Amino acid sequence: MHGGVVAGFAESAATLHLIEAIGGAKFPKCIDFSIDYLRSGRPEDTYASCEIVRLGARVALVQVRCWQGKGPDQPITVARGNFLLTEANP
Repeated sequence: MHGGVVAGFAESAATLHLIEAIGGAKFPKCIDFSIDYLRSGRPEDTYASCEIVRLGARVALVQVRCWQGKGPDQPITVARGNFLLTEANP
């Protein structure tokens, strides 16, 4: 699996997790996203778990772990994303 696909999946997972966590009150815009490729991704189901490391009034830091069939203890990537939290339009 191409690294760009995995990176896009991880960034989307982080954004959606953050939107759900803050209840849609603010909209996250990605400032910076860094990813560490630990194993090669294969063409099979890929999963992600996200953890909000810091949630402030203006910025948030989210860590993402992506894995495939062997489970979350053997991730294929680990990523960190910094997001700017902007006011959501009504």
